[in-house]
Amino acid sequence: MATLGDGGDMENQRTVVLPHASPEDLCHLILSEGVGTVICNGIEEEYYQYLTWKKIAVMDFVMGPWARALEQHQRGELQPGAILFESQERTPNV
Repeated sequence: MATLGDGGDMENQRTVVLPHASPEDLCHLILSEGVGTVICNGIEEEYYQYLTWKKIAVMDFVMGPWARALEQHQRGELQPGAILFESQERTPNV
């Protein structure tokens, strides 16, 4: 989880570990922390609809390192479906 300042610079970064995997708990955390944007690889339609109804921006189907996703988000360039791996970072199909 990252906190961005008014200028878009990262002010705080932390890892959050939930006691069990629950989309309800994750939605509660997102709302209670005042999150404005969720960047993820995938989200169930029900939770996508709920978060967007609560005015949370959801960037889904994003693949790649979190830091690269955050950088693009800070620049206003991140789009749903973005693939952010460099060619050498991709694992070849075997």
